[in-house]
Amino acid sequence: MSDVQAGFYKGRGIAGSEQYGVAGTGTDQIAVDVDVPSVGRALTVFLYFSDGAAPYAIEKLRAMGWQGNDLANLVGIDANEVDVSVKYKEYQGKQRIEVDVVAGGGGRVKLETTMSHAQKAAFAARMKPFVVGANNLGASTQRPAPARAPAQRREGAYDPGPPPDDDLPF
Repeated sequence: MSDVQAGFYKGRGIAGSEQYGVAGTGTDQIAVDVDVPSVGRALTVFLYFSDGAAPYAIEKLRAMGWQGNDLANLVGIDANEVDVSVKYKEYQGKQRIEVDVVAGGGGRVKLETTMSHAQKAAFAARMKPFVVGANNLGASTQRPAPARAPAQRREGAYDPGPPPDDDLPF
């Protein structure tokens, strides 16, 4: 198990640390290092871009300060301090760290399968409708539920489920 205790910490994305790749399930992913001063090192957050997960990944990038519409250019991910969640889950008999940016409320790793520049550009183009759609969410009073991907998912992958339905008037 890691020397980092489970809990919530303050952190900030590290510009230029992002790695683009494809998970073993075939899902596009971006890994972003987050500097967490209270633990004395950076931790890696994995963001997944299936149809169901993409809106949440974009929300986390926005929380870190990303302002653009092109996922191939994450300028600004170091602009905001964010809450970082650290948990541990058992995977294949071993405890594995799970790091996440808490939006709306590890150590350094290298992705096994990385994207070429052409794949990265194609990925950004495929995700552009999600990015533009996420930009327009503030225009409506209720967030639409994202489409659900098939039940197949990687052990330990973050799936927050649909947003809560509340009775707040705003």
